Amino acid sequence: MADLQTAVELTKLARELDVPDSELAFLAPIGADALRDLRADISEAIFAAHAPQLHRIAALTTLLPITLTTKIAELAMGPVLCAKIAAVLEPANAVKLAKQFKPAFLTEVSLNLEPSRAAAIISELPDALVIDVGTRLLTMGELITLGRFVSFVDVDVALGVVESASPADLLRVAVFTEDKSALEAIVSALPDETLAEVVRVAGETGQYDDAVTLLEALSAESTARLLGLVAGISTDLISGFVSAVDGHDAWPAVIAGIGGLDSEQLAMLANLPEIADPALIDRVVRHAHRADAAPSLVKAVLVLDEQHLEVVSQAPALAEPKIKKWLIATTGVSPRLVKAVLSELGV
Repeated sequence: MADLQTAVELTKLARELDVPDSELAFLAPIGADALRDLRADISEAIFAAHAPQLHRIAALTTLLPITLTTKIAELAMGPVLCAKIAAVLEPANAVKLAKQFKPAFLTEVSLNLEPSRAAAIISELPDALVIDVGTRLLTMGELITLGRFVSFVDVDVALGVVESASPADLLRVAVFTEDKSALEAIVSALPDETLAEVVRVAGETGQYDDAVTLLEALSAESTARLLGLVAGISTDLISGFVSAVDGHDAWPAVIAGIGGLDSEQLAMLANLPEIADPALIDRVVRHAHRADAAPSLVKAVLVLDEQHLEVVSQAPALAEPKIKKWLIATTGVSPRLVKAVLSELGV
């Protein structure tokens, strides 16, 4: 999954520097965490370089009537400078100004605003205004900006923004959401019909990497819910998801969600042609071992058809004494039964 997270962070950094993603490709080897830290350092350095001037301008805004300050801001300062000044304004003053701005101008300001510095402002703005600005950002295709801001608004406000999003855009906003707890809350609040449409469109448009990135960011419960919806789409589209999961070695996320799947959903996923690969099953077994997820592994084996059971018996990991011992001891069922199953598989 590291490669997917790195790609997301490269895109965010490119946005911060206003350059194409391709110009930063050379930074990929440092990884997602380092890229995230670099982006934060750059943002802080840019802010610190102009902080004294910004504070002086911010002080002047308190000396003028708010209507006049608003006019000067819109006509003379522009959205970029206003965004920088907002970060040093007293939140109460910033909220008063924001309420006076035209929504179109406030939208331009938000494009240049660091959400973490404006959290106290955003939380005090009227929900209707935040939804209006968010919807405008969505229309503009500013999905990175939206992904950063949803971490600082209530779930109901975030839902009000994304309710008009296309399934493809909704998935991209989710990928760019920085706070996993905020993402979890939003996904939990979305109806199955919406998520099912996101899954279907992701398959039809080849957004498999985005879907896998989302899976990795969710709780086991939400992952199970999403996997259950994947099981409900056409087999050829499911195959694409499996290939993406295996290609990015995202099996730990899938294994975590197995416990929440019913037998029919799990059978649909586990008996795909792509799963009938000894090397793939070997990788799954080893990931389950590392995660100490023997019950999930057994649950998956119990829904396999004869062809896939034959392939399971060819997975080298199951012949290793330490893994056999682990399975016998930790599956949660009778050790005698586990031994019998392993014997039946020929391992």
